[in-house]
Amino acid sequence: VARGLNDAYGAVGSTYNGKAIDFHKKWQDLQRVMGKDGGLLDTFTQGLETLTHSLQQMADIAHRHPEMAKFAGQAALAVTGLAGISGGFWLI
Repeated sequence: VARGLNDAYGAVGSTYNGKAIDFHKKWQDLQRVMGKDGGLLDTFTQGLETLTHSLQQMADIAHRHPEMAKFAGQAALAVTGLAGISGGFWLI
């Protein structure tokens, strides 16, 4: 209280806690600018909506054609396994 606002800020600003508070505030500013002014928030929202719609369609197809979905899942698992084995051979 005896120092005043500017002097108190200067005394605390050079400490670890002062720097952590300053970093947190700047991080919040960066997030707000990227999300609001940069359009990043709108892009991510649109991407999530598209992903949700695509996954819903895939689930509907899997319910209508369970054998095809089983085959596609096993094929994807086989490709992933072969890629892992190939990567292992490449490392050796």
